[in-house]
Amino acid sequence: MKVIHRSSTGYLAAGLTIFTISIGWFLSKPSTPWVLGVTKRSSSPDVPAELRAPEILAKPMEFLSDSVRADIYQERTDRVREYCKYMPNDTIIADMKMQEPDEVNEADFPMVVDPIHKILYCELPKVGSSNWKRVLIKLTDPRFSDVRNVLSIRKPRKYDHYNLKKINAYPYEERIEMLRTYYKFTVVRDPIERILSAYKDKAHEEFRGKAGAKVQELLKSQNRTKDFEEYDIESFHAFVQYLIARGPEAAAGGHYGVRVRHWTRFYDICHFCAIDWDFIGKVESIYEDATWLLNEAGVGNLVSYPYFKKATATDTIKKYYQGLSKETLSRL
Repeated sequence: MKVIHRSSTGYLAAGLTIFTISIGWFLSKPSTPWVLGVTKRSSSPDVPAELRAPEILAKPMEFLSDSVRADIYQERTDRVREYCKYMPNDTIIADMKMQEPDEVNEADFPMVVDPIHKILYCELPKVGSSNWKRVLIKLTDPRFSDVRNVLSIRKPRKYDHYNLKKINAYPYEERIEMLRTYYKFTVVRDPIERILSAYKDKAHEEFRGKAGAKVQELLKSQNRTKDFEEYDIESFHAFVQYLIARGPEAAAGGHYGVRVRHWTRFYDICHFCAIDWDFIGKVESIYEDATWLLNEAGVGNLVSYPYFKKATATDTIKKYYQGLSKETLSRL
């Protein structure tokens, strides 16, 4: 069964089509025998149309039976495996063997470790990663074992404070054993929505410029804050052109800064084809997905994913992308 979250708007349907297309660009492959074991066919992906076609949910995830959800989740990992057959080799596993823990750039492979429950989570910026780190803090730090709502855990990015570690902090042999035996998951998001979220969080000041700050201050003084959105949309379109100019492999290989990683391809961050994933969740169905994967990982009775309000509303997405041509969206 091929399924993905259907939006009620034609715009988001188009966005999800681009999401499916972009999956092909965030996959690559290793030669380690216990991973996917697929053969490189081309350095330029030529993915069949049936793999690029968007999946459609018959109805919202919360209304589907467990057996249908199981099929959906299996289809997600199966589709990644199929994509990997058409993608270049990924050498991240082989590279690990050549590096000691203190020689590794953690950005190269941001896989967070829960050694107690044997769970690995690859964090992707702008995809609810802070809340997933809170979940792992509750599972691994005894000081927070009795916390009911993990949102009370402040500043989860402070790894040392919470004794959280990424996989590259461990010796090579342990890393390989973890990748072979631990429960491995990540969560993705419609890239169209993620790019807008990244712009608003990390890039807006640079692309609005000094003039933008003055325009915003002037309109605010006149109680016309909403009018600033039109100015900001132009700045966002400039940001889109910047991403296109940089090309799809900008920051490839993991060597990217804190800001740039927020719009780096999923593939370049989590090395999707180097890992035999147990679960791939989506922001669009996060509560159902989180409940399922936590139960499957054996910790559903210990922690739950927190409720939060979606930051980027559908109407806002439509406003910001309106005016971009189909060619621009395709290149993006």
